[in-house]
Amino acid sequence: MNNKFNYSITKELDTAYYHWIIKFIIETIGLIPTNQKYVTEETHLIYGDYNSADNFKAIKIPQNSLDLINEAILNGGANKETLEGFDVITAIGKFLTDAVNEDKTDDCYDVHNRLNSLNSYQREIGFQDKPIVNLYINFIKKILEETFQFVYTPMFPEGIKSVIILSHDVDDPVKYALLNNYKLFPKNLSLKNSILYHMEAFKKTFERLTKKDENVYWVFEDVMNSESKYGFKSTFFFASRNRFEKHANFKEDVPYELEQNGFDTIFKKINDDGFEIGMHASYFAKNDKKTLREEIEKLERISNRKLVGNRHHFWQIGSKPEKTLQFHYQNGLMYDSSIAFNDAPGYRRSIALPYLLFDKQLNQAINIMEIPTFMMDSNFMLNPEFGQEDAFDQAKYYIDQFHAIGGVGAIDWHVRTSSTNSSRFKKWGEVYLQILEHLSKQQGIWVTNFETFHTWMIKRNETLYNTK
Repeated sequence: MNNKFNYSITKELDTAYYHWIIKFIIETIGLIPTNQKYVTEETHLIYGDYNSADNFKAIKIPQNSLDLINEAILNGGANKETLEGFDVITAIGKFLTDAVNEDKTDDCYDVHNRLNSLNSYQREIGFQDKPIVNLYINFIKKILEETFQFVYTPMFPEGIKSVIILSHDVDDPVKYALLNNYKLFPKNLSLKNSILYHMEAFKKTFERLTKKDENVYWVFEDVMNSESKYGFKSTFFFASRNRFEKHANFKEDVPYELEQNGFDTIFKKINDDGFEIGMHASYFAKNDKKTLREEIEKLERISNRKLVGNRHHFWQIGSKPEKTLQFHYQNGLMYDSSIAFNDAPGYRRSIALPYLLFDKQLNQAINIMEIPTFMMDSNFMLNPEFGQEDAFDQAKYYIDQFHAIGGVGAIDWHVRTSSTNSSRFKKWGEVYLQILEHLSKQQGIWVTNFETFHTWMIKRNETLYNTK
């Protein structure tokens, strides 16, 4: 079977970093990348400045680290000559490592150290709404198909062009969780936070007595029923460290305690019905492998389920995500979905495909599948420009653009905003139902959860390397 792709990198560029980029591109396309020390008639790609009179058929891509955008490729008007005049290898590498935003100043980031989309390189060039890396890889595959005779292993099941993963961060499902776990003398809190804790408890007590809306955010079954109507199964990311515990952020971490409030019942329901439970790592979990391990072990014990992946609360994966993903790998996780814009929909690293991050200090890729999130409820809720109707129109636009290009991306809609039975967030529940209905009508989109997709990709890659 002709699926071996031979490539050669010139001596000055022959580093683990460039091998990582080329391997990612070729495996994504559906071929087996094979490095050749020397160029031969069987070489398909030469990367770097190669001066030779050899009349080989190989595609020759020169090294040029300055140009990252090629309008002809992005607009669909390019050919093989375009590829041989543009360093698409370096361009893809800089997007995947976020080197395109490395010169951003502190005022480009919010209080949680998240890059504002308005200040991003992607916004500056007008491509926040399209995954540039996908467009480049689609173009490379087109040229390979025109130039060589390969047999490709498809990325997705037959008839599928793109994958959308449904997910829900579980931040506040128990409205009065603080009261359910109230302690007169709380541990782990400073004097200032203890005072704030008791003041909030007093306020919540009054609200509970007057509003009588105890279960307004406990809408798990309603969300699952809405998705199951179309045959969809989503991922629910639960936190296991609340904001009153040691190593927690008192202001930002979740208020609920998994060992109370009936979570055991909903965990059984999620497991029995084929949905996924994922880790929602706490605000400071990025700082310490042991902290993350404690959270994983607790959630696995209570949910009676082996965890496969994670999304960090508040997107707090750290300024060096590859370092945090080392903690993931050492603790047995297999995927992450914590790299995204918070203030607007879009592609934080200009990609809508699963990929591995590269640690330049360790000079190696981190074996955790990163799956981009391209849209979340807060992208619209926190933006005064978006009303309910505008939010769905924008969501539909991003979904349709995404599907036209093809790829893999996640939608993050918090549990309390995913149901019309959640009175405060009813209109956002309506938007989510509109999104589900829209997805159900699309041909060629596989709507699933993270675990199911991750399992598919493992089998797909096994098929790729076992079909020789």
